[in-house]
Amino acid sequence: MQQDRYHSLRTASLMVAFMVGYHYAYQYYIKWLQKKDDDIPEDCPGIESAEAGTKEPCKGCPNQAKCASGDMKREKMELQSSVAANLSQIRNIILVMSGKGGVGKSTVSTQLAYMLSDSGNQVGLLDIDLTGPSVPGMTSTANAEVFESAHGWTPVYVSKTLSVLSIGHLLRDPKQSIIWRGPKKDSLIRQFLLGVSWGELDYLVVDCPPGSSDEHITICTLLEGMNPKSILVTTPQKRCIDDVYRSAAFCKTAKVEIIALVENMTKSVFDSSEESNTQDLCNSFDIKNIMKLDMQEDIVNAGEEGRPLKDFTCLRPLEQFIAGHTPEIAETNNVVQPEVEQ
Repeated sequence: MQQDRYHSLRTASLMVAFMVGYHYAYQYYIKWLQKKDDDIPEDCPGIESAEAGTKEPCKGCPNQAKCASGDMKREKMELQSSVAANLSQIRNIILVMSGKGGVGKSTVSTQLAYMLSDSGNQVGLLDIDLTGPSVPGMTSTANAEVFESAHGWTPVYVSKTLSVLSIGHLLRDPKQSIIWRGPKKDSLIRQFLLGVSWGELDYLVVDCPPGSSDEHITICTLLEGMNPKSILVTTPQKRCIDDVYRSAAFCKTAKVEIIALVENMTKSVFDSSEESNTQDLCNSFDIKNIMKLDMQEDIVNAGEEGRPLKDFTCLRPLEQFIAGHTPEIAETNNVVQPEVEQ
């Protein structure tokens, strides 16, 4: 009996020692990543460049030798290959983006996922808005737990055909602020793509944060070669459209096709802009599909109550855009086909 107690105490001590060691090693790794990120020169030619590690700005960079040798490029390709393998059962990936916060991006992401699921598709909804996660509240999963299995984290199931995952599901206090720098955000997004057992999905809808920063660069880099598509969300005001221009420019640089622009909150107190603002944006970036979404009471209430819309009619054009049916959609009363400049 005494020997068994000794072995139990010894095992417990080893486990505690391992956990403490792992904690400090992880903290050191994060600090090292932050330092590495800070020391990368502003004029870095990039690891894809033939001049990687050889240009004047590369001198003094901690990654100069790895870039010059091609190691950085190989590591990136290996990581992308691992992500592609883990997501190999996902048929379509849709990134929902906006230039500004507060334009209804998370509402569109969530209700789009609900609608696709309602149509009989197997859908995943990933929230990478790490500092402002809205998906748990909008899907009534704020108190749900994420479990780990031999295959990785298991997302939270809203229904048999809809699973969701957000940093909000990992926080003990839902009101806790997330004060993270780029490398830590990068690490969690990698975990979401590499360490989650999403299973077979028809669609993975990704709710991105507003703007175009670390999270966008990371997700687009990791999904490179998997042909993700994007939906941009804005409101009619000129300031918002000016900002969504930047999101469109980011998509163009990242080679992510924009399949639709959603102009939210039309016919409301916010709608005082000129039609030409949206038209110019679409002409500039060859966006063929625009959907105008009126301010509707059920849309507001659905988000507040964490439930799907009672009627998805207002969002059905998005489903058709995604499926590639664009010409005949012009007849729908809340859809506008942009004019093509002659």
